Amino acid sequence: MLLFLFGLYPVAILLSFKQTEYNLVSPWIEEGVICEVFSQYVDNGLIMGAIFLVMLYLKIHQKNAWVFGIGVVTMVGNWLVNLLSYL
Repeated sequence: MLLFLFGLYPVAILLSFKQTEYNLVSPWIEEGVICEVFSQYVDNGLIMGAIFLVMLYLKIHQKNAWVFGIGVVTMVGNWLVNLLSYL
C-alpha cells in the first residue's frame, strides 16, 4: 500500500500543476508566476518519484523492512518540509 501511494504522488503533482496552469490562463498572470509557485511541489514530486524507484527495486528483491523504513522516513521528512515551508 505504501509503495502504491509513492507511485501516485508524482502523478498527482503533475495533474495538480496542469489543472492550475489551465485554470490560471489569463493575460494578467504570467506563466513564470505559476512555475515559481509550483517549483517546490515539482521538486518534491521528483524526489518522491526517485524514492519510489528505489523502493520498487528493494521490494522486487524482497527487502520489505527497508521498503517500510525508507517509506516512513520519507513521509515524515516530506511532512516536516511542508510544515516548515508554511512558517
